[in-house]
Amino acid sequence: MDKYIHDVVRIGIIKEYRGERPKTTKYNDFRVSLGWLDSTDNLLNAEIMLENEIIRQHGYIAFQSPKKIADALSYIWQENDKWGAISQNMPIYYTGHNIKIMLNNIIFRRNKIVHEGDSVDATLPFCKQTIEEKDVEDVVSFVKDLVKAMHMCITI
Repeated sequence: MDKYIHDVVRIGIIKEYRGERPKTTKYNDFRVSLGWLDSTDNLLNAEIMLENEIIRQHGYIAFQSPKKIADALSYIWQENDKWGAISQNMPIYYTGHNIKIMLNNIIFRRNKIVHEGDSVDATLPFCKQTIEEKDVEDVVSFVKDLVKAMHMCITI
C-alpha cells in the first residue's frame, strides 16, 4: 500500500502539472527550490525534474498511517472526508473511522514484529503473540480492498 500511495501521488502530481487533472490546494503548496526552477530550461526537462523532486521529498516518508495517507492523497484529491469516501467503495461495510482503526492496528502489529521482535502475549510471559494464517489472509484482503477502494475514488 505504501508503494501504491507513493506511485499514485507521483503520477497524479505530474498529471496536474501537465494540466490533465484538476490542481488541488495541496498541489499548489508543493515546494521546489529556486535552484530547481533556475535549472529548468524546457517543459520536458521540468517534468522529469519535478518527478525526481517528488521522489526525493517523499522518499523518506512511509505512507502507512491514515493521517499520512490522507495527507498524501490531498496532493491529488480535494475530498475533505477521504476515509468516508473510500469506505463507500469497500466491498464490506466499514465506516471511515473503522478503516482508520484497522490500519492503525495493522501498523501497530507490524511495528511490534519488525522493531521489537513481536508482541509478548500478556497471558504467557516471554512468549510471542501467535500469528494465525487466517489473520494474515484477512489483513492482506483488507489492504487489497482498501487500495482498490482508494483507486476508485482518485482514478488517476
